Amino acid sequence: MKKVLAVMVIALAMPLAAWATVEGPPPCVAGTLDVYLEPGFACTIEDKVFSDFGYGNTVTPVEGGPNLIGPASIIVTPDATPLNPGLEFQGGWSSFGGQTSDIKISFTITVMEGGNPIEDASLAIAGSGTRGSAAVIASETIWLGCITHLCGNSVTLQALDLDGEENDVLYAHTTFDPVMMVRVEKDILLTGIGDGFVNFATVSIIHQNFSEVPVPEPATLTLLGTGLLAIGGKLRRRMKKGAKSS
Repeated sequence: MKKVLAVMVIALAMPLAAWATVEGPPPCVAGTLDVYLEPGFACTIEDKVFSDFGYGNTVTPVEGGPNLIGPASIIVTPDATPLNPGLEFQGGWSSFGGQTSDIKISFTITVMEGGNPIEDASLAIAGSGTRGSAAVIASETIWLGCITHLCGNSVTLQALDLDGEENDVLYAHTTFDPVMMVRVEKDILLTGIGDGFVNFATVSIIHQNFSEVPVPEPATLTLLGTGLLAIGGKLRRRMKKGAKSS
């Protein structure tokens, strides 16, 4: 009987240990991207650690055209949707005719010990517009379980806003086997083909979410433990009753 109870206790302790999380960095808060780019910066949304941010913006110069958008002009807003956390980047990226604006945004997400693995990703663009011969193309590579291209395990997403096209894709989604870490690399390209300001492309919001595979919560584990203890007590009473009757 003691062996049976010991097995029950171990069975209860194992999921409890798996659920427990290690204290991580402070929560992510809305702020400018330059803060997120500071060396060693990391923040959390639920059980996810967001870190290693990178940003770049290059523009083919055109007289009278828009200037580079620096990180201090970009607002980062955490999305704490339960089981679907993410980040939103809001700026004022644009390009005129004959100009190309190339924006790169990157970051790493790591699941804290005992947290929910990541199983899918979504990418959305908003506040986009094109006029004349112009395009907004948001391409993204998500490296699964590693932080460099050397692992060779990745998925891709792409959102498009093409002038004159009816099949624009402003939202993209993909699923993959659950992982405990991803590296996200975005490349947003705005082009105005041909000279003149009649050819214009702009985008103001890049939104990202990552769904999770939920693990048992404490309430569920408590119910499981209560049930196991009740079964153990019942077995013990039956064994005592059998011993008395014999």
